[in-house]
Amino acid sequence: MFSIKRVICLLLMFFLSIGAADAKTVRFAILSDIHYTTEQKDIEHSARNWGRTQKLLDSAIDGINISDIDFVVFLGDNIDSSEENLLISFMKKIRRINKPYYMCLGNHDAYKISGISKEDYVKIVNKYGKSRKYNTFNYTFPITQEIIGVVIDASFPVAPNSHGVITKKTMAWIDKTLEENSDKKVLIFQHFPIKEPYDKKTHNIVNKAAYEEMLAKHSNILAVFSGHYHREKIIKTKDGVYHVSVSSLGETNKYQFVKISYDSRKNKVSDFDMDIFSVDFLEETDTEQEETQEEDDFNPEKTEENTSEVIEK
Repeated sequence: MFSIKRVICLLLMFFLSIGAADAKTVRFAILSDIHYTTEQKDIEHSARNWGRTQKLLDSAIDGINISDIDFVVFLGDNIDSSEENLLISFMKKIRRINKPYYMCLGNHDAYKISGISKEDYVKIVNKYGKSRKYNTFNYTFPITQEIIGVVIDASFPVAPNSHGVITKKTMAWIDKTLEENSDKKVLIFQHFPIKEPYDKKTHNIVNKAAYEEMLAKHSNILAVFSGHYHREKIIKTKDGVYHVSVSSLGETNKYQFVKISYDSRKNKVSDFDMDIFSVDFLEETDTEQEETQEEDDFNPEKTEENTSEVIEK
């Protein structure tokens, strides 16, 4: 059994609103790399405890439902293997979320050759989901009058692949979308990071240089949120864009709450500030040590794994 009782007070503190007349706050939750499965795997000896993802997801939903957030984003690898029964089970479970939720595709979710095609994935999500209808996993959604969310599909369409790729069609769509929304600020959500939390050549975006070159033309990007590497890290680039890598719910028992505060005078975003809080679910035991363990703040200054750095271009 997993408990959320120690999270409630911290959430209340985290979600205190700022008071200035022109100040606005956006709050949302990010769940990445859940690797949801209905199999009861050996959770005691496995480094990746996929066998308890159902309980972890239930606990995360409980925490989300009592929070004062605006929406939820699933950053991909929602299911552990591209199987119809897993996706249906996952979609039925997240129907319990009482906030709008949005979905990204990861490399475990949809691939035509030996799993669910992207077209069939969309059909299943539309049939069992309740938040929105999809035609593709490249789409936008409104956040505030000044900010929009842009969800990007960088997964290979045919065969399983741990790399990401931005196809020519997707690249053109992103470029056009950013240009058409130049009067707004943008939060990008995608499974594969642009700035990786650590070096792993088998997991990067294969045409990352071209992607970065295109994004550099646009000055309205506030942050890019991604998963895939199962590790937390915040990297702020020289142009002021935050690249936020988040942890895996399935592997590390963590998901993230994000609060973005900004000044909205003249319908523009200024004095932008972002806080990220990492919720860590621990299995309940009778030991005093685990009962009194504090939640782990996602502090970019805290550890080597969670570092904030400015990358010079």
